[in-house]
Amino acid sequence: MNPFIKQTLLHSRMGLAPVRIRHGFLRGARWTLWPHSAYWRGHYEPEVQTALSRHIPPLGSAAWDLGAHFGFYSLWLARAVGVTGEVASFEPDSTSFARLRRHLALNPWANVRAYECATSDHDGRANLIQSEGAGETTSHFAYAGEVASDAGKIAVTTISLDALIARENFQPPVLIKIDIEGHAPAALRGAEKTLTQFHPRLLTSLHSPEECSGLRDVLEPIGYRVSDLNDQPIEWADAIFQTVWYHV
Repeated sequence: MNPFIKQTLLHSRMGLAPVRIRHGFLRGARWTLWPHSAYWRGHYEPEVQTALSRHIPPLGSAAWDLGAHFGFYSLWLARAVGVTGEVASFEPDSTSFARLRRHLALNPWANVRAYECATSDHDGRANLIQSEGAGETTSHFAYAGEVASDAGKIAVTTISLDALIARENFQPPVLIKIDIEGHAPAALRGAEKTLTQFHPRLLTSLHSPEECSGLRDVLEPIGYRVSDLNDQPIEWADAIFQTVWYHV
């Protein structure tokens, strides 16, 4: 789709028209018309939907969504854990976060705490690079050696998950979905206490060799292994540019 049309629909009243998700594991939930109709048509990332369906968190449990974007997986996690469970959802891009909040409002059964921030290894501020514009899935913190113009950056809040749990008395998660464009090692360093104590299963999309090796440095010493989406063990180095499971 033409980028101008896509952004126009994203910000227009037409783009906010409510629809029902037709197929997949969120069938019947409410969504908005534009952009990314794959969400409500039900064929968004079918291999990830299938993998998650084999590891449904129990009713009453907790789950986290790091890099929630518009909230597709946040809603699925909320449906899985039910009203007695809880989901914490994190999205630093303000345009994506606004659409996330709208989708939560359209589905009031979803017990989701939404945070307009990025997960990292410290509480503070950092520059998010919106390489393809606001509201896109590619917004990220700078990769090693990357130089971006000031026009493409916005300052966002960063938080440590271990510190947030201590402040807000979160229930420890049994599953964490992570898709944060290269920043997963820092996010999990900020949750190392939680990972060490509770060993939640991690569904992680990997975007660079540095992200892959960084996750190994964090996770292998505390007992984690890596598997593909079909639950077959793979080598740590082979996880790059895949969506994989990390588990004990």
